[in-house]
Amino acid sequence: MTLDSLLTLDMVYGIGAACLGGLVVGFSGFGAAIVMMPLFTFFWSPVQAIATCYVLLLLASLQMLPSAIRNCDLRQMSVMGVIGACSVPIGNHLLVTLDAYVIQLAIGAVVVIYVIIASLGWRYEGGRPAAATAGIGALSGLLHGSTGIGGPPAILYLLAGPDPARVHRANLVVFLTFLNAAGIATLGVADAMDATVLWRAVVAVPLYSLSIWFGSRLFRFASDDRYRRFALVLLFAIGLATLVR
Repeated sequence: MTLDSLLTLDMVYGIGAACLGGLVVGFSGFGAAIVMMPLFTFFWSPVQAIATCYVLLLLASLQMLPSAIRNCDLRQMSVMGVIGACSVPIGNHLLVTLDAYVIQLAIGAVVVIYVIIASLGWRYEGGRPAAATAGIGALSGLLHGSTGIGGPPAILYLLAGPDPARVHRANLVVFLTFLNAAGIATLGVADAMDATVLWRAVVAVPLYSLSIWFGSRLFRFASDDRYRRFALVLLFAIGLATLVR
């Protein structure tokens, strides 16, 4: 594999999508995969896009994992994480067997539905029994395996709880680390995790991380509500474009 084969126009677009994901998550707190996955599918196949996203997110989350483990609800995340990880291969099976266009539509639909729910301010208000926790883990794992976007069910479920922000953030970091690791392992067994995917992620990680830092600094004096609205509009446009292209 040569440098010229990696520095293609598609790769430049991919790095740009990763940077946009970093900027958005830097000032809004939204999951980067929700931004990146629809954009990745514009120039890579769904399998390649999801594989690249898995590696990119895992490399970034590993930096936050030591702190997250100290602050998370380890018992709850162990249940969600293990069940979610077991569901990822089922989603990956759908990913590699269904038509690519169907997967692209599913990715766009997940983003649009999440934006609508977030815009309406709906929050899960039930309890946190083991069965509900396991169900959310399974649903998130299935979505993560098939579309690369497993965060929304967990976000809506966890953020409605009474825990402080640092615990919510830590819980999501630990949970999504389970899902990304399971996704990489499953696609690796299926020979979908090739050298090109790994190199794409490695090349994109520095700029992705820098974009997160830059986004948090650039927009720290702005209104959170204003940029939250901007992020929702941007995500809705991305999801809609994925559906109608």
